Amino acid sequence: MQEQLQALLAQQHDEQQAKQCAEQQISSLQEQLQALQAQQQDEQQAKQHVEQQIISLQEQLQALQAQHQDEQQAKQCAEQQISSLQEQLQALQAQQQDEQQAKQHAEQQISSLQEQLQALQAQHQDEQQAKQCAEQQISSLQ
Repeated sequence: MQEQLQALLAQQHDEQQAKQCAEQQISSLQEQLQALQAQQQDEQQAKQHVEQQIISLQEQLQALQAQHQDEQQAKQCAEQQISSLQEQLQALQAQQQDEQQAKQHAEQQISSLQEQLQALQAQHQDEQQAKQCAEQQISSLQ
């Protein structure tokens, strides 16, 4: 009986140790699980942060592309305006050149007509003097 009792006590002691060992293992595994869950939560937050950064950069890229497109259109519009103004300038310069030539032509005509007028006035004066001379001769002969 005493041997049986000792055997039972020894078995009970072993079971107690096994129970404690199992409890320690459970506690250790629960700590590992909590650490893994915390790590997983950190990784999830880091993943969300990276995703937000990607979205933000994509939005910035789209904004820059839209801005580039606007600037490209504005550049083309400015180039068209410059081209149009250059054409207007050339037309005005050609018109100015035509007007300058017309002005010079008119000045030459005026100069020529003034010379003709002076010649006619001189001729008229000569004729007037000849008429007076003839009248004096007629008067003298009478």
